[in-house]
Amino acid sequence: MATISLGGVFTSIDWSTIIDSLMAAERIPLTRLETKKVDYESKQGAIDALSDSFTAFKSAVTTLGGNSTLRSVNVSSSDSDVADAAAGSGAYEGTHTVEVNQLAQAHRLVESTGTTYTLDQIGTGAVYSTARNENSMIGAGQDDATWFTTTANGATYTFQFGEETAVTVDFAASTSYSLNQVAALINAEAGYTMAQVVDEGGDTYKLDLTAKYAGEIGEMTQTLDAGDAVDELNDEADYTKTDGTDGAAGVFSYTYDGTTRNLNIEAGATLEDLRDRINNDSANPGVTASLIQYSGTYHLVLSGNDTGEDYEITINDAETTIPGFDTADFYEAQVAQNAEYRIDGTPPIGTYIESSSNTITDAVDGITLSLNGTGTTTISLTRDTSALKSQIETVVDRYNSLFNTITLLTGYDDATEQGGMLQGDAMISSLLSPIRSLLTGTVTGFDSDVESYVMGAQLGIEVDRYGEMTFDEDVFDEAIETDFDAVVNLVGGVLNGYVSDDYFQYDSALSLTEPGEYEVKVEFDGLGNITDAWFRDEGDGEDDWRAAVVDGNTITGSVNNDEAGLQLIVTWDGLSATQTSDVRLMNGFAVELEEVFEDVLDTVDGPLKLRQDSYDDAIEDLETKIELMETRLENKEAIYTAKYARLEAALAQLDSYRASFDALFSSLDNNSNNNDD
Repeated sequence: MATISLGGVFTSIDWSTIIDSLMAAERIPLTRLETKKVDYESKQGAIDALSDSFTAFKSAVTTLGGNSTLRSVNVSSSDSDVADAAAGSGAYEGTHTVEVNQLAQAHRLVESTGTTYTLDQIGTGAVYSTARNENSMIGAGQDDATWFTTTANGATYTFQFGEETAVTVDFAASTSYSLNQVAALINAEAGYTMAQVVDEGGDTYKLDLTAKYAGEIGEMTQTLDAGDAVDELNDEADYTKTDGTDGAAGVFSYTYDGTTRNLNIEAGATLEDLRDRINNDSANPGVTASLIQYSGTYHLVLSGNDTGEDYEITINDAETTIPGFDTADFYEAQVAQNAEYRIDGTPPIGTYIESSSNTITDAVDGITLSLNGTGTTTISLTRDTSALKSQIETVVDRYNSLFNTITLLTGYDDATEQGGMLQGDAMISSLLSPIRSLLTGTVTGFDSDVESYVMGAQLGIEVDRYGEMTFDEDVFDEAIETDFDAVVNLVGGVLNGYVSDDYFQYDSALSLTEPGEYEVKVEFDGLGNITDAWFRDEGDGEDDWRAAVVDGNTITGSVNNDEAGLQLIVTWDGLSATQTSDVRLMNGFAVELEEVFEDVLDTVDGPLKLRQDSYDDAIEDLETKIELMETRLENKEAIYTAKYARLEAALAQLDSYRASFDALFSSLDNNSNNNDD
């Protein structure tokens, strides 16, 4: 709010200070409103902190939901060279014998002939660039006779075909060289047989030079880099030169996994180009091309990316036009085959289970086998309770963290004599009650006469007199040792069903089916067909039966009832017109806790969301009031400013009147004195 400076020019009174004092009193209600707003904003922050604590708690509880996820096992193999194993959800303790007869393999073909270099052209009609030195040596043995002698400065020449690597040769000073010596020097520098001495006939020897790669790469050039020119090597007239010819364009065709690829290979393509054309084909069905070198030549290798006998590579001779790449030009380096194995003596000796992959996921529930070699190994699965114990410890820690947060926010600190941000909020305090009951009390649907464990306290989970939760590992270990399955069911069981009568069989339930204790009644006709069926809650009266849906010998709880989706299979006992049974449907406390957390954290009508909404409404209402009050205060300050400005002006006017009266009275006094004289 802007402050108007109003100093008393005439009176010397600091009207601004007076106005500020008056406005400070006027602003007291505004300050109260702003304080309330800050308080509500702090409460919102407290709710956010609570939400974070509940979310962290929910995350810890979620890991406990589901029997299969709690049955952690350790896996070992007696011979990992034969097979390894990994356990996942649904794995159970035990041992399994695995016999591997053969591994699955991918198909592999290798081109037989090969090329000297990876950049050799593969198309029909590829010709090398050449240069023949026409300075011949004639006579038997003249290829070893002196062809030329360098000067005292020697000579350094560079020979290059097109853009191939330049070959630089140093000829020593004052040295004689034969044709064979020159060829040897050039080849030593080139790294391939670039030069050779040929007999044109009649003991006429000449030096021939040939490009490393076939194709139209350009004629050879010879350049004197240093020393004195050698007449036999220096001039264009000394050579007959030819440029090479590119190989013709063609097609390479193959089929893999039911897909045929006809790849157009451009003119002048090399072995590397063919490899890259296969690998970079956007529609490649799963073949990788590579080059290997052996016996001084490079060979194209085609490898299937998939194992199994159904994944063979077929060269299509009718469509392939590049010479040297038909079916007959490849040999089978590795046959495509399935893995063959037996587990626990199944199937009978001499027959095997087959798989296109060496990774087996469907042989044993919850186990992934990795076949590594032939032979026999034993896979051992032993119970691992450490993970379950650690998860429960985490749940207890998260409970205590939430308990401490709620206590801090809703309680009163005697030492500081200050209450928490949410002190007195009974709703917030009540949020722990269902969580505490589920972790320490009897879980809905469990019966101590049937189940070994029905409450978390029997697993070592208790609440001390201060409200904090404790976990007794010794009690937990003993419970695990006594009845592991009962512990798993109490902690993370999902829709486990129990019926008291042998003629009733629990089949399934839905996530919307409410756990609890029910009674079921079924009526039959004289032929044993179900005519009617009903459910009611345990202990309800005769008027409380609710009709079920009948389908053959299956009955299902009707929608909009607690038992909705609960499905039983009923067998007639052959005599009774009416049969009854008790039914219990159970979730472990972790599953029930998840539902509690979902309700608390519901972003539409959960208690935390509703409390945040109420704070939002309160803040919005306060902001409206604050805005109106700030406008009123601005107007009030303007009124005060105008009022005291008028007062200052009035006093100044009165003072001016006083001066006039003083002058008048002085004049009258003077006149009176004159008259007396």
